[in-house]
Amino acid sequence: MPRIAQYPLFISLLTLLFLAVVTGITSYAINNIEQATKQQIRTSLKTVLQTTVTTYQVWIQYRKRDVKELATTPAIVNLTTELLEGNTEEQSLALTRMREYLAPKLHKENDLGFFVISPARLNIGSMRDNNLDSLNLIHMQRPGYLNRAFNGETLFIPTLFSDVPLSGRAANDKQRSLTIFVVSPIRQGDEIIAVLALRINLNTLFNHVSGLARLGIPARPMPSMNGA
Repeated sequence: MPRIAQYPLFISLLTLLFLAVVTGITSYAINNIEQATKQQIRTSLKTVLQTTVTTYQVWIQYRKRDVKELATTPAIVNLTTELLEGNTEEQSLALTRMREYLAPKLHKENDLGFFVISPARLNIGSMRDNNLDSLNLIHMQRPGYLNRAFNGETLFIPTLFSDVPLSGRAANDKQRSLTIFVVSPIRQGDEIIAVLALRINLNTLFNHVSGLARLGIPARPMPSMNGA
């Protein structure tokens, strides 16, 4: 019986056939792995996107609740009345007391400041002296939102150009900071006498939301500002 070694052409064809089969199987396996990986990435990105959107929405609702609760506290209502109606000395004292009242609440959420906005759209209350008695930046950049607040709505205000340097920027920094707010009307009885605005820290927001989104963890209810 002749040996296979005596037929070099047969061996070459057999080798080529073997390589072709191996190459085909390998290509098929790689293609399947690639498709499965792409599908897994698409699913993961979709989950992250959905989680991010949901977390933002939940976060906005809870921050709206915070500002609404603050705007209805007797301390804020009474101090706002003094800011609107008091003499210069009474207004100065009311502003000091309002800053002292709001400071720990702002610190708790790492917020950057507040405004009390009069019906004339002027800042009658703020953490900073340099924007007092000036036209409010929400009115200057998104007047429709502020009008809605004076009509009784509690709102999230999308990004604005800040009126002051934020997040450690120097006062002479030419690049303007962005800022966001939540606002709610301050009522005395049935009358809306002013609007309270909380300046939200964008870095805190992004860190909170993006951290949960990467982990795929939905946002949990946040404690009320008045609860602790």
